[in-house]
Amino acid sequence: MLWRVFERIVRDNRIKRLCLVIDALDECEDNSRLLFLEQLRRLLRDGTCVGERAKVLFTRRPHVVITSHLPVAVEIRLDVEILHHDIKAFVVAEVEKLPQFSKMAGEIEHALIDGAKGMFLWVSLVLDDLRRSCTTKSRVIQEKLKSLPRSLPGLYENILRKVEPVDQPTANIILQWVVWASRPLTLKELTIAVAIRPQDTSLSSMEEEMESDLRTVLRMIFGPLITVDDDKTVHLVHQSAKDFLSQPDISPQHGSHNQSLSGWRLSPIEAHRRLGIGCLKYMAFEFKLKNEPVDSKIDRSHISENAETLRIGRGHNLLSYAVKYWQDHVRQTDQRDPDVLRAFLALRKPGKNNFLVYSVSRMLRNWYQEEDRSVRSSLYVAIVFELFDFAEELVKCRCVSDLSDRIGILMHHSSLRHSVD
Repeated sequence: MLWRVFERIVRDNRIKRLCLVIDALDECEDNSRLLFLEQLRRLLRDGTCVGERAKVLFTRRPHVVITSHLPVAVEIRLDVEILHHDIKAFVVAEVEKLPQFSKMAGEIEHALIDGAKGMFLWVSLVLDDLRRSCTTKSRVIQEKLKSLPRSLPGLYENILRKVEPVDQPTANIILQWVVWASRPLTLKELTIAVAIRPQDTSLSSMEEEMESDLRTVLRMIFGPLITVDDDKTVHLVHQSAKDFLSQPDISPQHGSHNQSLSGWRLSPIEAHRRLGIGCLKYMAFEFKLKNEPVDSKIDRSHISENAETLRIGRGHNLLSYAVKYWQDHVRQTDQRDPDVLRAFLALRKPGKNNFLVYSVSRMLRNWYQEEDRSVRSSLYVAIVFELFDFAEELVKCRCVSDLSDRIGILMHHSSLRHSVD
């Protein structure tokens, strides 16, 4: 949809000159980035003079190559020497805003300018650490400046080391949702997601675990590592932070080899397990929905996530996310995990599986009709979303209504498996 809008704009002959700025191309998912570059190459070379009218500027980190798709692209590297003057001006301006360190302004400026190595983000993270310092003693600040990490991962490591042990379990759950969610969550969605516990069976049972001001909590625990945008969505400060946190193992970056960071390791399988179970459990809660029952016929036009929110999630933050993305998380974890299976089967109870119906309907773009009994089959749902290991586990635990249903769905399963392989 967005590409079609973009293409119409670019092809509009009424626009005589078009300048496109595509920022942070390196933060785009690999397959999407390659597809975008290929489509852009074709668009600029299709003989309609688009290439003559359009100028495109990409910003990216050096490891992302675009010349293989756009061979005529001119690359300008922003080396340390080029950025030095701008970073110096930035440092001087920001240090002036720290009157508590006025006597040490020169030392601080020198340390930041010397250590930046062309990285504005590095400077910003160090400045934030100074703002949050609980002391203004010259000796302590001097020691801090001398021991500054020389890389972004080193600064991320420092932030994690400062998290109080009592806050680490909550911090870990927050990071799992922020790093591995299928889209950025809002503050309200994240507040609920982090509060869901294995024993919860309703919204009321988790109220005591919900933060009343998550924005402040994020700031107190993570400092600048996590940011909240104007639209109240929660993000990591930079793609490099996500790269750091999603490493197979987080190891010390600047000599602190005696201090393990293994407790901060975010395993994708473990993270998706938590997120998948969280979504399924939330869908199993009792909700009072406005306007009409969940089982009623829905206008086919209401297929966007925003429209779904109005239909099934008004006032119930996270519900729209859970309905749309639960299967993404289950697909990326161990589908044979008994806790995942148990959370899924909880939706089979009377009155509990309505949101699975919506989830399937959204997938098939064919809104559920009351007479369509097949949607109520757990195995059918697993097959629709190509959760094949999940489907096998359902068969093993005899979660199919009768033998003919089992044989029919297994034949469907077999054909899908064959087509995928």
